[in-house]
Amino acid sequence: MSSWGPVFEFIVADLEEAKGELLAAGCQVVRWEGKGRPCYMRDPFGFTFNLYEEQETVKQPKST
Repeated sequence: MSSWGPVFEFIVADLEEAKGELLAAGCQVVRWEGKGRPCYMRDPFGFTFNLYEEQETVKQPKST
């Protein structure tokens, strides 16, 4: 059982860009495994959250 309490999940467009912006704003990395894996951060107030970047999907061409 986690002692973090509730953990929010945020979907971001660019995982590494979001990480950089959050670090600059005073957040810290708790656990970082990369795209599609756990990427937990903690804000300066102690809230822990996970960042998630969705995998790109290949769009199939429409048949005419």
